Amino acid sequence: LILSGGEKLYSYYKNNDYEIGDYLKITGQKEKLSFTTLESQFDFKDYLNKKGVYYSLSIKKIERKFSNPIRIRNRREKFLSHFDDKTKNLISALLFSDSEDDELISDAKELHIGRLINASGIFIHAYLHLFAFILSYFIKDKKWKFLPIVVLFPYLIFTFPRFTIIRIIVLKIFRYINEFFLKKRFSGLNIIGIVGFFFLLFDYHLGYQMSFIIGFTMPFFIKIIR
Repeated sequence: LILSGGEKLYSYYKNNDYEIGDYLKITGQKEKLSFTTLESQFDFKDYLNKKGVYYSLSIKKIERKFSNPIRIRNRREKFLSHFDDKTKNLISALLFSDSEDDELISDAKELHIGRLINASGIFIHAYLHLFAFILSYFIKDKKWKFLPIVVLFPYLIFTFPRFTIIRIIVLKIFRYINEFFLKKRFSGLNIIGIVGFFFLLFDYHLGYQMSFIIGFTMPFFIKIIR
């Protein structure tokens, strides 16, 4: 997805070595979205429309103006190479949202478990709580609570622009500001509502996405249950 002049465009370019962080100049022809949709099959045009994309960019020429010296894709593949195929596919699906042909992942897709885990960011929350718990034994100052968020930023780079990670980081930062600078002026429900509202102001199409719906409704109901 390309943002050009404030408008989102869909573009497809097969077999390339481009990475997040590369700066490209793309020349092409703007066209209306056109995809064949079979009955009861995934509607890709509708999927793009819900992301605010109504036109595609047919590429004619690409110039790489800057190449990111840190080749993230290679580092990710190196990390995954330490695991066997079955474990690698599972980790890749959970951590990087990559879909691989695997029996366990296929079962999870049929039950929508994978979507639930990825959209809710359960494993990210588990990491933050575990890391914070370990840090509490070594650092007595309560401001150490911000450290797990700092460590999460490199992961954001590897998965950018994954909304689940962005949402968690923004929520955590707002809660940190509320606790230490605003003296808990806002409640947990207030924070969820305020952050969700500002995300929708930034891009109302987020309201159609599962990562937004699950990501904000689950914490909301958990707060109410508590």
